[in-house]
Amino acid sequence: MTIAVDDIRSAIDRMVDRVSRTTGDRMSAMASVARKCGMQSRTLRRLINGDTKATGLHTAINIREAYKVQLRRLIAEMQGELDAEEAKDEIMDVWSFDQQIAALEAKLMERKEALKNGN
Repeated sequence: MTIAVDDIRSAIDRMVDRVSRTTGDRMSAMASVARKCGMQSRTLRRLINGDTKATGLHTAINIREAYKVQLRRLIAEMQGELDAEEAKDEIMDVWSFDQQIAALEAKLMERKEALKNGN
């Protein structure tokens, strides 16, 4: 059974683009993606370049699984960044609470002074 390459070519392109953004080298990114998909670099380049019109079911499944793994890692990374930012919000809330305490202390001191002065 063969699968049309158009459906999986976009997944390969996106994987290669993401890896090449971190490495800065498209050829090494293609080699890395090929390893993750269980194929040779040459086969992957032929898929990207359009030299291969169809691929086997096993290859298509490997590519889709590798793509899903990459997406899960990206989601986990972004979730980590979001959690870190939300932790900063908690710190900001404490800072805001400290400001409120300082303002209340200032008001209390003003009231004490007013009471001392007979107001």
